[in-house]
Amino acid sequence: MEDGIIYFRTTLGHKSSYADTLTWLTRFEIRQAKRSLSLIFDLVASRQVIFSTLDDDYLLFFLISALRRLAAKSTIGLFLRPQTCFGTKRPIQIVKRTAFRIIRSLKIADVLVIVPFEVAPHYAEIASDWVHDPEFWDLDIKVGGPNLPSTPLAENIVISANGRKVICLPGTVLRRKGLSMITRILETDRDAASRILFVCAGRVPEAEQEEVDRLEMLGGLVIPRMISDQELFSLYRVADIIWAAYAPEYDQSSGIFGRALQTGCPVAVRHGSLLERMALSEKAPYVSIDFNAPEVALKALNSALAKESLATRQVDIAGNLARRQRFVEKITPNRKAERK
Repeated sequence: MEDGIIYFRTTLGHKSSYADTLTWLTRFEIRQAKRSLSLIFDLVASRQVIFSTLDDDYLLFFLISALRRLAAKSTIGLFLRPQTCFGTKRPIQIVKRTAFRIIRSLKIADVLVIVPFEVAPHYAEIASDWVHDPEFWDLDIKVGGPNLPSTPLAENIVISANGRKVICLPGTVLRRKGLSMITRILETDRDAASRILFVCAGRVPEAEQEEVDRLEMLGGLVIPRMISDQELFSLYRVADIIWAAYAPEYDQSSGIFGRALQTGCPVAVRHGSLLERMALSEKAPYVSIDFNAPEVALKALNSALAKESLATRQVDIAGNLARRQRFVEKITPNRKAERK
């Protein structure tokens, strides 16, 4: 283990996955803990520190960065949700934006956003640079090569589809992640379910249960439980389209989109969204979903599903190496992307 710490505060969402991937790259120690004097001491004393999700604890990131700067040590932080610094003129957004601008201008820390500046130029106001989201280049690490796993979950979906096309929405099932849009699409054409099986695979919060019931009544398939990483990855083998068309209030980078990018699986994104711009930038196959017109969205899906898919259902190793190389160069200068 090398002299460095990868820090994150909570295990919610992608955070543990990010830390595990960064440890694979750097061999740094993982530290997951709440604020304490001993933690602050260790973070300041360590030769290198990476906040794998600085969104966890802005105050701790600001404090540690400042103390390490006084000690002539650098600090790196991955900023997963930089959009929270922009948008409305709420006081908290102004304060956050100002704080990150100061950090950038005084070089107190290296803040890295996970969206290319080409896609979101205004992020350059608050960040030192950008890197690709780790979930845009991690699949060959997670599955041990180019081949995606096969799981009973994926096999059962194929059986349930019975020859129909499959559109999968993986992850926690939420209206803002497109659940409501899918039900609106199915209500637009009651025959759509005879041609397309919409699958939602993930935990269902109680507040979403009524909408989930509507989806099932309209012919959708819901697997209402947390799925494992291997089950998640296996969905990219059997899905004709992966759903990452999220509501305007959830306009951010997405690991679900990133895994589609790695496998060449076509991905549904909301028209005008950040993910649509990223799909264009990455030249990824995508379907643009108009949230204001479910009938137009269904027509776009039908058109995409009628085409022969060019997806290999394998991980794009060369693409991953290129994206990973840039990431490694930014977080650990002079280190090669591939750990021996």
